[in-house]
Amino acid sequence: MKRTSISKQEISDAIRRLRDEMELTQPEFASRLGVALRTIARWETGQPPHGEALVKLAQVADSIERKSIAESFVAALRSEKTSHYAGSEPELKAWAEGLAVAFRFRFRGSAKESWLQIAEHISRVVLYAAHADEEVGDRKSREFHDLHRQLEGALEQYRE
Repeated sequence: MKRTSISKQEISDAIRRLRDEMELTQPEFASRLGVALRTIARWETGQPPHGEALVKLAQVADSIERKSIAESFVAALRSEKTSHYAGSEPELKAWAEGLAVAFRFRFRGSAKESWLQIAEHISRVVLYAAHADEEVGDRKSREFHDLHRQLEGALEQYRE
Protein backbone atom coordinates (compact mmCIF):
# COMPACT_ATOMS: atom_id res chain seq x y z
CA MET A 1 0.00 0.00 0.00
CA LYS A 2 1.30 3.42 -0.96
CA ARG A 3 1.88 6.02 1.71
CA THR A 4 -0.24 9.08 1.31
CA SER A 5 1.77 11.47 3.45
CA ILE A 6 5.38 12.51 3.50
CA SER A 7 7.30 14.41 6.18
CA LYS A 8 8.99 17.74 5.70
CA GLN A 9 12.38 16.08 6.19
CA GLU A 10 11.61 13.46 3.54
CA ILE A 11 10.74 16.21 1.04
CA SER A 12 13.96 18.06 1.91
CA ASP A 13 15.94 14.83 1.47
CA ALA A 14 14.27 14.20 -1.91
CA ILE A 15 15.26 17.70 -3.08
CA ARG A 16 18.86 17.11 -2.02
CA ARG A 17 18.88 13.68 -3.75
CA LEU A 18 17.50 15.22 -6.94
CA ARG A 19 20.14 17.94 -6.96
CA ASP A 20 22.89 15.40 -6.22
CA GLU A 21 21.72 13.07 -8.99
CA MET A 22 21.71 15.98 -11.42
CA GLU A 23 25.28 16.75 -10.23
CA LEU A 24 24.42 20.40 -9.62
CA THR A 25 25.58 22.80 -6.95
CA GLN A 26 22.94 24.69 -4.99
CA PRO A 27 23.48 27.84 -7.12
CA GLU A 28 23.19 25.81 -10.36
CA PHE A 29 20.07 24.06 -9.11
CA ALA A 30 18.53 27.37 -8.03
CA SER A 31 19.20 28.79 -11.49
CA ARG A 32 17.70 25.74 -13.18
CA LEU A 33 14.49 26.10 -11.12
CA GLY A 34 14.36 29.88 -11.32
CA VAL A 35 14.52 30.44 -7.57
CA ALA A 36 16.95 32.13 -5.21
CA LEU A 37 19.91 30.26 -3.74
CA ARG A 38 18.52 30.92 -0.24
CA THR A 39 15.32 29.15 -1.31
CA ILE A 40 17.22 25.97 -2.22
CA ALA A 41 19.14 26.12 1.05
CA ARG A 42 15.88 26.52 2.99
CA TRP A 43 14.21 23.66 1.07
CA GLU A 44 17.11 21.33 1.81
CA THR A 45 17.18 22.12 5.54
CA GLY A 46 13.67 21.16 6.56
CA GLN A 47 11.53 23.99 5.16
CA PRO A 48 10.33 22.36 1.93
CA PRO A 49 8.33 24.05 -0.81
CA HIS A 50 4.60 23.89 -1.44
CA GLY A 51 2.24 24.04 -4.39
CA GLU A 52 3.66 25.01 -7.74
CA ALA A 53 7.27 24.46 -6.62
CA LEU A 54 6.45 20.82 -5.84
CA VAL A 55 4.94 20.45 -9.32
CA LYS A 56 8.11 21.90 -10.87
CA LEU A 57 10.34 19.59 -8.83
CA ALA A 58 8.23 16.57 -9.85
CA GLN A 59 8.54 17.59 -13.50
CA VAL A 60 12.32 17.97 -13.24
CA ALA A 61 12.67 14.58 -11.51
CA ASP A 62 10.40 13.00 -14.11
CA SER A 63 12.40 14.55 -16.97
CA ILE A 64 15.57 12.80 -15.78
CA GLU A 65 13.69 9.57 -15.11
CA ARG A 66 13.93 9.64 -11.33
CA LYS A 67 10.42 8.29 -10.79
CA SER A 68 10.75 7.58 -7.06
CA ILE A 69 11.92 11.14 -6.38
CA ALA A 70 9.14 12.56 -8.58
CA GLU A 71 6.62 10.43 -6.69
CA SER A 72 7.84 11.96 -3.40
CA PHE A 73 6.97 15.44 -4.67
CA VAL A 74 3.61 14.26 -6.04
CA ALA A 75 2.83 12.61 -2.67
CA ALA A 76 3.68 15.86 -0.87
CA LEU A 77 1.49 17.85 -3.23
CA ARG A 78 -1.35 15.35 -2.90
CA SER A 79 -1.11 15.50 0.89
CA GLU A 80 -1.05 19.30 0.82
CA LYS A 81 -4.05 19.61 -1.48
CA THR A 82 -6.23 16.95 0.11
CA SER A 83 -5.55 17.71 3.76
CA HIS A 84 -7.08 21.17 3.38
CA TYR A 85 -10.40 19.90 2.05
CA ALA A 86 -10.65 16.32 3.33
CA GLY A 87 -12.36 17.12 6.62
CA SER A 88 -15.40 18.96 5.32
CA GLU A 89 -15.59 17.61 1.76
CA PRO A 90 -14.20 14.06 1.49
CA GLU A 91 -15.30 13.70 -2.15
CA LEU A 92 -12.69 16.30 -3.10
CA LYS A 93 -10.01 13.91 -1.85
CA ALA A 94 -11.13 11.33 -4.43
CA TRP A 95 -11.00 13.97 -7.19
CA ALA A 96 -7.52 15.04 -6.10
CA GLU A 97 -6.34 11.41 -6.13
CA GLY A 98 -7.74 10.96 -9.64
CA LEU A 99 -5.99 14.10 -10.84
CA ALA A 100 -2.72 12.87 -9.32
CA VAL A 101 -3.00 9.68 -11.39
CA ALA A 102 -3.80 11.68 -14.53
CA PHE A 103 -0.85 13.99 -13.80
CA ARG A 104 1.55 11.05 -13.98
CA PHE A 105 0.46 10.19 -17.52
CA ARG A 106 0.07 13.72 -18.89
CA PHE A 107 2.94 13.69 -21.39
CA ARG A 108 2.60 10.19 -22.77
CA GLY A 109 1.53 9.78 -26.40
CA SER A 110 -2.04 10.63 -27.28
CA ALA A 111 -2.82 11.31 -23.62
CA LYS A 112 -1.17 14.74 -23.95
CA GLU A 113 -4.09 16.33 -25.83
CA SER A 114 -6.64 14.57 -23.63
CA TRP A 115 -4.85 15.84 -20.53
CA LEU A 116 -5.01 19.42 -21.79
CA GLN A 117 -8.74 19.11 -22.50
CA ILE A 118 -9.41 17.58 -19.08
CA ALA A 119 -7.33 20.23 -17.30
CA GLU A 120 -9.09 23.07 -19.15
CA HIS A 121 -12.47 21.59 -18.28
CA ILE A 122 -11.52 21.25 -14.60
CA SER A 123 -10.34 24.86 -14.59
CA ARG A 124 -13.72 26.01 -15.97
CA VAL A 125 -15.60 23.93 -13.37
CA VAL A 126 -13.50 25.39 -10.54
CA LEU A 127 -14.21 28.92 -11.80
CA TYR A 128 -17.92 28.09 -12.01
CA ALA A 129 -17.82 26.82 -8.40
CA ALA A 130 -16.11 30.04 -7.32
CA HIS A 131 -18.83 32.17 -8.91
CA ALA A 132 -21.60 29.98 -7.52
CA ASP A 133 -20.18 30.27 -4.00
CA GLU A 134 -19.83 34.03 -4.48
CA GLU A 135 -23.53 34.33 -5.27
CA VAL A 136 -24.55 32.57 -2.06
CA GLY A 137 -21.93 34.35 0.02
CA ASP A 138 -19.90 31.23 0.77
CA ARG A 139 -16.40 31.83 2.16
CA LYS A 140 -15.03 29.03 -0.04
CA SER A 141 -15.32 31.29 -3.07
CA ARG A 142 -11.88 32.76 -2.41
CA GLU A 143 -10.37 29.27 -2.14
CA PHE A 144 -11.91 28.30 -5.47
CA HIS A 145 -10.62 31.52 -7.08
CA ASP A 146 -7.12 30.77 -5.71
CA LEU A 147 -7.31 27.21 -7.01
CA HIS A 148 -8.47 28.50 -10.40
CA ARG A 149 -5.48 30.88 -10.60
CA GLN A 150 -3.12 28.01 -9.77
CA LEU A 151 -4.70 25.77 -12.40
CA GLU A 152 -4.50 28.48 -15.04
CA GLY A 153 -0.84 29.09 -14.20
CA ALA A 154 -0.07 25.40 -14.57
CA LEU A 155 -2.03 25.23 -17.82
CA GLU A 156 -0.14 28.22 -19.20
CA GLN A 157 3.18 26.45 -18.57
CA TYR A 158 1.83 23.26 -20.12
CA ARG A 159 0.68 25.07 -23.28
CA GLU A 160 4.18 26.54 -23.85
